[in-house]
Amino acid sequence: MDEQKNEQIEPIESPEETVEQTPAKPNMRTRYLVRILVGGYVAYLGWQLVQSYIQGTASSKALAIIAGAAFLLLGGALAIWSVILLTRDDS
Repeated sequence: MDEQKNEQIEPIESPEETVEQTPAKPNMRTRYLVRILVGGYVAYLGWQLVQSYIQGTASSKALAIIAGAAFLLLGGALAIWSVILLTRDDS
């Protein structure tokens, strides 16, 4: 009495097919602006370290001047490079 039904089995859709394909391209202008802010903040922190060295309030003077100079250079470079890329991207 076991009757086999001839049902058509529909293939299961993969998740890649059901999700709409949207480009993963972020807004570059916003990314550059965030980089400018972060670079400026890192440079500001470097300046604060250098000032603490100049005023003599740093607990480790060698660390303050080395880290301060590194932060100033890296933060300033990040901010300046992001401004260049932002202006290049706008044109």
